[in-house]
Amino acid sequence: MILASGSSRRLQILQSLGVQPKVIIANVDETPYANENPSEYVLRLAIEKSSVVSSDYPAEWVLGSDTIVALPDNKKLGKPENLTKAFKMLKNLSGKCHHVFTGVCLKKLETNQNFSFVEKSTVYFKKLSNEEIIEYHKRINPLDKAGAYAIQEHGELVVDRYEGEYYNIVGLPINQLKLLLNQLQIS
Repeated sequence: MILASGSSRRLQILQSLGVQPKVIIANVDETPYANENPSEYVLRLAIEKSSVVSSDYPAEWVLGSDTIVALPDNKKLGKPENLTKAFKMLKNLSGKCHHVFTGVCLKKLETNQNFSFVEKSTVYFKKLSNEEIIEYHKRINPLDKAGAYAIQEHGELVVDRYEGEYYNIVGLPINQLKLLLNQLQIS
């Protein structure tokens, strides 16, 4: 299997399932389309990533995935460009709920097999002071994380509770993925 993503979190999740994928980063434009909702956005990117890599490796299973944080009004929060934007993201999430969407596409071009899905989880943030946000960002690197936080990295400091699959919030929903891998007899 090939993982069409440079995400160390996705690689670790797959390795925890006993899958040792080859990593090939797909170069795709991640600019959202106008009026594209979060679910459509992550699914499109997952399909594009797996398609780009599959064109060079048609006989291999290629896993493409993308995760985004979205507010209830569907405003998308990707990875912040700098610490100022990371601070603003957490300030905006403070005391509110948001959704985490992950799109997954597993593709084998040679046999024209293509399986894709979107997983959604809801995260409720604690009310955070400016000092708490600054302290949290001292503990993690918010610049490589959608929404400027990581539930698996001191998430207890910012997250009150969540609904849905934990690993979806981390970046790869393993429950549905495990079922798919078992169904396709991919070990």
